[in-house]
Amino acid sequence: MDVRIIVETTFDDGKTRRFNIGRLRRAPDELGPESLGLLLDEAKQLLRRLQETILRD
Repeated sequence: MDVRIIVETTFDDGKTRRFNIGRLRRAPDELGPESLGLLLDEAKQLLRRLQETILRD
């Protein structure tokens, strides 16, 4: 499984910018209840990147 997390910002003038803030990869043989969701370390990294992206815009 490969999940890309993208933030898309649309400004008042109609311009749109997209930022790839993260990617989650899970091997098919690793899929199970404990590995299917978002891990705490991954969540912290994604939140940090999201905040940086918002501040940058």
